[in-house]
Amino acid sequence: MKTNKVGSLIREKRLAKGMTQKELADKMNLSDKAISKWECGLGNPDVSLLLELSSILEIDSKDLLAGYEKRQAKNEKDGEIMQKESQKELKEKYKNRVRIGGVYCIKCKDTNDLWIRGTKDIHSSKNRFAFSVSMNSCPELCMADQWKLSGPGAFTFEILEEIEKEDTQTEGEFEEDINSLVEYWNEKIKIPEKQEDLEQKPDIKRFLDSSGKITQLPQKQSYRVAALLYLSEKFENNRDYTEKEVNEICEEWHTFGDYFLLRRELVDNGLLFRESNGSRYWRPAKE
Repeated sequence: MKTNKVGSLIREKRLAKGMTQKELADKMNLSDKAISKWECGLGNPDVSLLLELSSILEIDSKDLLAGYEKRQAKNEKDGEIMQKESQKELKEKYKNRVRIGGVYCIKCKDTNDLWIRGTKDIHSSKNRFAFSVSMNSCPELCMADQWKLSGPGAFTFEILEEIEKEDTQTEGEFEEDINSLVEYWNEKIKIPEKQEDLEQKPDIKRFLDSSGKITQLPQKQSYRVAALLYLSEKFENNRDYTEKEVNEICEEWHTFGDYFLLRRELVDNGLLFRESNGSRYWRPAKE
């Protein structure tokens, strides 16, 4: 039953009993304005009042309840429509937002170590780094040892260059531009290795068999990175690889049967770059 029909029913029964709006309101401890609102179709009685109202006016409570439930259903439906429209609007805004990507570096001020990275959303990357610092959660595996030694306060996030995604660019084209910038900045900021670092490089011989294949990926971070660096040297500079070729090289140079893990670790540690769809891999320019 629609709101105006509920109101008409209340008015009809009230008049049949010779009651004014004020008299009905007094019986229910309400204002006569509330009764007027119902009868004008501007609202329905609260569900808690239905039994009392049906008793006073001798109306079947089912008639009133049906009108109330129908009104509630309409309100809920209207709310769902508004929510869907709001979600659609938010999705459109997100889809059409200005995309700012670029290149940034994470630096440890204690050692001056730099990690140069590219991203399609540079401000989100900055926020994630700030969150990592606040939670004392190292953002990348390759930084873990220094993070543990120096603490999160020793690390800073610096934007090196920003680039805005053009409306006509595909995601792949945007990523290619960012990768080109990463290569440029890797060349521009070359950090020479310290002699003591060269002398202290972990010896990974015990993780290699007689033919030089990796027999296990070390758990200790410094040895793990050294093993991954060793594997990355099996890839040529200035050459593109398919995912199949990367898998074959990883498969060739280990014995524990998990080339997927090695490929992922190489990418996660910045020792191999890849397109977002996995169509192309390449070794970054050596710093």
